[in-house]
Amino acid sequence: MSHSIPMELLFWQKKHKANAAGKAPISMRITIHGQRSEYSTKIRLLPSEWNPKAGKCRGTSQASIDLNASLKSLEGRARTTLDQLLALATPDQVITAKDVRQAMMPNKPTPGVDPLVSELLSSVREQHYAAGNEATYRGHGSAIAVWKRWCTEHPVRLSQLTEAKTRSFAGWLAEHYAPTSAATWLNALRAMLNKGAPTLLPNPFNDLAPKNAADQAKSRTHLTREQLQQFRDLPLSSEKQQLARAVYLCQYHLHGCRISNVLELRWRDIDWQLGRVKFKAVKRGKYKDVALTEPLRQLLTPYLKVGSDLVFPLLPEDYFSLDKAGRWIARRNATARVNGRLVVIARHLGLSVSLHSHTARHTLAGHAGKVNKYTAQAMLGHRSIEQTEAYLESLSTAELDEAAAAIYDVL
Repeated sequence: MSHSIPMELLFWQKKHKANAAGKAPISMRITIHGQRSEYSTKIRLLPSEWNPKAGKCRGTSQASIDLNASLKSLEGRARTTLDQLLALATPDQVITAKDVRQAMMPNKPTPGVDPLVSELLSSVREQHYAAGNEATYRGHGSAIAVWKRWCTEHPVRLSQLTEAKTRSFAGWLAEHYAPTSAATWLNALRAMLNKGAPTLLPNPFNDLAPKNAADQAKSRTHLTREQLQQFRDLPLSSEKQQLARAVYLCQYHLHGCRISNVLELRWRDIDWQLGRVKFKAVKRGKYKDVALTEPLRQLLTPYLKVGSDLVFPLLPEDYFSLDKAGRWIARRNATARVNGRLVVIARHLGLSVSLHSHTARHTLAGHAGKVNKYTAQAMLGHRSIEQTEAYLESLSTAELDEAAAAIYDVL
């Protein structure tokens, strides 16, 4: 049988299947010998974001570049899959477009088809995250890029993926990257392989994340009341450090909100007469209504500026007119600047904990949890009390004694 047959690939948007938000799915149409089969990319876009003539996303934003790269990778995987099916076919067997689509399904591998690990991982990433969690999509893309960098000269196929291979890769990561980055990538590769090759047991990426990386993450505990007071009163000559401290304290007073909420806080969200601050929680999409306390007024007042929209001057003035990818990059860069300045402040204070913007949330949880863990749950917006209890595990014996004393004093 000839090992070369013509196959046509076309990416098109199914506008008739648009969801309530107006976003329609992108599908890859596979055509062999006039017969067609559709492979869903799981990517949904507005019609204005799709170029039907070119068969790709419009625009030059990072999000458009990422999605177009994913489509290009998917096209290459389809052609590789066809070549593998032809190599396995008997002389009288006819390979159809449906066979190619079936062999490309991440959770339904075809016997004899041995994809490159990098192609399999890319397919899983496209299938599960392209139209969903943007941060996960980008993070898993970084993990795949590092994997490709390691096996550039000798690409690894799924049948060659052994524990020895992944241990070698983990050793290479340990030599070239920080433990936290290595742990993040190894966990991402493990998660993608679980989705793409669920029959591959045990997963060769299991238990490879550096243990010290997990310990390092846990070291970001909350500040005690004494430490928080020292942090508040520390003289700072740098306006940038003062701004970072104001953001941190604002997170604390706004019920331990995430830094994204503070970065996006606008003056229109603050009602000075009623004494309320109302803003949208990032993850759950609900609005929070918080009292404008005197400490919070003192934090916000120095940043009042005529004509300014954003409370804190950390995001670009045209932030809300940027596309989703542009806003994500702006928030990431602003968060990195704040965290860098907090590290310097912590060094001045001689704190034993790693000061980071998210520790403001842990700090509020620790202080509120001494009063009532269900109050802490409501303030933090946790779905379950188990989430809140995880925040309270770091309370020291002395802090527990303090909380107990407060309870007994009330009786």
